[in-house]
Amino acid sequence: MTETSTQSLAPLEGGTHLGPREMARLQALNRPPASAAGLTRYADNVARDLFESDEGVALPRSTIRLVREHLIPWYCHASVLAKRHHRLYRWAGQAVWLLFPVAVAAVALAVLIPAWTRPAFLVELVLLLTIFCIVVVADRVRSHEKWTEYRLLTERLRAGICLAACGVETERPGALPEESGASRWELAAFEEIWGRVSPIRPPAAADLPSVVAFARRRWLEPQIEYHEGKASTSLRWSRRLERCGQAAFGLAVLAATGHLWWNDAGHGARVASFEGVLTFGSIVLPGVGAALGGFRAHRGYSRLARRHGAAAARLRELRDRLDDTSSAGRVASTLREAERGMLAEVGEWLQLVHPQRVEIPG
Repeated sequence: MTETSTQSLAPLEGGTHLGPREMARLQALNRPPASAAGLTRYADNVARDLFESDEGVALPRSTIRLVREHLIPWYCHASVLAKRHHRLYRWAGQAVWLLFPVAVAAVALAVLIPAWTRPAFLVELVLLLTIFCIVVVADRVRSHEKWTEYRLLTERLRAGICLAACGVETERPGALPEESGASRWELAAFEEIWGRVSPIRPPAAADLPSVVAFARRRWLEPQIEYHEGKASTSLRWSRRLERCGQAAFGLAVLAATGHLWWNDAGHGARVASFEGVLTFGSIVLPGVGAALGGFRAHRGYSRLARRHGAAAARLRELRDRLDDTSSAGRVASTLREAERGMLAEVGEWLQLVHPQRVEIPG
């Protein structure tokens, strides 16, 4: 099979109804990638995984060619942009919540060790300014906003690839469910991209078993595995961070109690170093607990676990229903329902992560 070109794609126009910010997003999608060769390899790997599989080779060659040339390259480009901004957003959040307790520790050292007062306060100042700069830069480049927008388009194109390969038109070409929160540029971009493969030729009756097998093995089951894995991982991390936060709070209580008992017992003057350890713990541990809680909220692990679990359950039901279909119309209806469900799930995800901007702890 020939390589999928990512350089010969006609630029998207978007129409005259888009504002300057929306056109900027669309133009970023039009710009050649930093590594055209890397993007081409990515597209080739996606096409190979889909169409050189046992299920994919049975699909019509003409359909495969359209999907390879007009959908997969755009999907890969949007995916790369989404991942790039996601990495920036995650790095900014991690840095902020890591530096915050370190700044608190610097203050504690400044109070406890007079000789370290000046350098410790200097370290705190540097850390606070660093946190401020990270938050400002993350907000200025709109890493969170771009991540969610390009991710929405990526998921829309993922569904479009599988529908087109199965010979099924989208129910509302170029549109996303209202609850997805898609912006106008995303709708315009998908409409243009989809228009290059539409109208889709429905599968012949003889091809129906191949279409069902392809949709099941190359679309629904990988998505089910993805959501099940994400649900398990998110729940595990949520519990770990919650336990660590509880442990930090418990240790802070013990440190404060020990500090009071130590002074009441008259030991403070005799073992000043131990009193300093208790004081340090009393100051720093609440900050550590707050940082763990803030990081857990920043990632939304507990809510993500519930969302991914519910999505996996819905997709399992659709997969089982697809196995029972016997007509092209019912197959198309089931696949469009799967598309609507996946896009609604993306909308729920967007509502979940939309408020979680990188912010200054406080």
